[in-house]
Amino acid sequence: MIIQCDSCQATYDFPADRIPPGGLKAKCAECGKVLNVRHEATPAGRARGAASTEPKAITAPPPKVQAPIDAPPLRPTPSNPPTGGQPSVIVDMGQLNDPVETAAAEQAAAQQAAFAPLAGGAVDPSAAERHRVRSMPAFDGPEPSEIQEIKPPSMAKWAVLAVVLALAGFVVWVAMANGWDPIWYQDPVTATKRAMGFEQPPAPPPEPKPVVEVAPMTGDLEVRAVEMTTLKLGRKNLIAILRGEVVNDSNRLRHSIVFDADLIDAESATGLSLATRKADCCVMFDDAEAKAAARRADHPHFSEKSGGENVRLAPGESRRFTIVLRDLDPALDKKPIAPEVKIRFAEVEHPQ
Repeated sequence: MIIQCDSCQATYDFPADRIPPGGLKAKCAECGKVLNVRHEATPAGRARGAASTEPKAITAPPPKVQAPIDAPPLRPTPSNPPTGGQPSVIVDMGQLNDPVETAAAEQAAAQQAAFAPLAGGAVDPSAAERHRVRSMPAFDGPEPSEIQEIKPPSMAKWAVLAVVLALAGFVVWVAMANGWDPIWYQDPVTATKRAMGFEQPPAPPPEPKPVVEVAPMTGDLEVRAVEMTTLKLGRKNLIAILRGEVVNDSNRLRHSIVFDADLIDAESATGLSLATRKADCCVMFDDAEAKAAARRADHPHFSEKSGGENVRLAPGESRRFTIVLRDLDPALDKKPIAPEVKIRFAEVEHPQ
């Protein structure tokens, strides 16, 4: 079957039995135009050019006219769309064999030479080459009707690929933000919150302190050598000054020591307390200082906290102390009084 390009007049010999019922698209090897090739029935019921052996009359192509430089580009005239649907098979006519000299090609060359004077110049030598009939090469592959058109991926596929890549990148970011802790796949919601700063990871448990074996506590604080002195402040005021020594006989450091001082009636069988007060350890006064302190109601010695919490006694250490009791009945100076000092409170400092 002879196929001629309606753009550059190139001619090709294409087997009619290779054309599927729906036709095919043929790409011209000379100008690149795509031709729609179909079976065209003749009055005798045969495909055009399939049974005819007579050469086909080919007119000489019109002379080429140079368009002005400023003229708009020419657009190729589209061919009439084929009826019965769009062909789905494309054949590159450049894959045909080398041109074969036929009677039709020789006749076309003669006609072109005859029309050369009318064209006003020499005939383009490439025109004769375009009118050479090319034969179809041996076709060992699938039938043209079985060839499927290859289309590029659609936008939907590209969108799906982009979403998959974005999700994979997000998962990797969450895992890295959580230090690749297994929580990123065990609890993705919590891992995402921690990665975005909406939730803080739990603080690690503190390291356990090493266990130190401590010897049991032995001994205690003892008050020794308590002595009492009474002094008069005027006619109606008597003060008692108790002096003694506190010793730390324990194996622990002691601090915040508080005393209980009592004046006991020595003649009472029940040990009647005539006067009592609480005092911190450990202040030392002489008689003059004791009188001066007794005359001042706001003296620190008579406050509830006189600095005894700052006194610290190491194991085996001792400290002297003084306790002043004021505003006593002057009649007590004539009675036998037994002073008594006890440890009311003391903190123990355990070794670390």
